[in-house]
Amino acid sequence: MSHKCALNGVEDYDVKAIVDFNEPYPLTWEETVVNLLTLDMIEANNTHMKIDYTKGLVSYAYPDIQDEKTHDNLTPKFIASITNNIICDNWSPFYEVNQILFKALMGKHKVVLGDMPEILLRQILGNSLSLEDLKDVFKFVLE
Repeated sequence: MSHKCALNGVEDYDVKAIVDFNEPYPLTWEETVVNLLTLDMIEANNTHMKIDYTKGLVSYAYPDIQDEKTHDNLTPKFIASITNNIICDNWSPFYEVNQILFKALMGKHKVVLGDMPEILLRQILGNSLSLEDLKDVFKFVLE
């Protein structure tokens, strides 16, 4: 979609990005952003200036803009769009993370998909449990 936006002269999309579709790195920040508007642009195969916001995913969580019938009809399309365009084959092994991702995107929350270093995770876990809790966990594991 960044290539299509660059070809149509949309602001902040670099024309240099249209030279090679297989560029190993993004030329502009906008090429890396995936939000509800981007999902609408992918579905409509058009730029954001030529799509109807009231019938798309960008207004999904706004009941005053989108009527209930349109909202209900978009739910399966929304789930399919997230699955095909964001997750692809990279499902998290943790069910809760997948559920949170879908609920956050469908509820207009901002989501950052990234990885946390294991050392930082250990530090966070170490600071969140008291010594008594750790002893209880240790006893439970031994049992």
